[in-house]
Amino acid sequence: MGTAVADADIVVINYDVLGRHLAELTTRKFAGIVFDESHYAKNYKARRTAHCRELAQGIRRALLTGPRS
Repeated sequence: MGTAVADADIVVINYDVLGRHLAELTTRKFAGIVFDESHYAKNYKARRTAHCRELAQGIRRALLTGPRS
């Protein structure tokens, strides 16, 4: 992710690249995490969901999703 993100208070990342940055992100001490479109992480067997769960471990979290159109 680089040094520009290292000191950021807020980080926005796409689910598709979360796995590539997971090791670095889990070293951060985030106060909270928001998963937008959280229905993309509902399959407990999916790698994406595992990444989200690992990142959110011990962090206050909010899950957001909207109605399907």
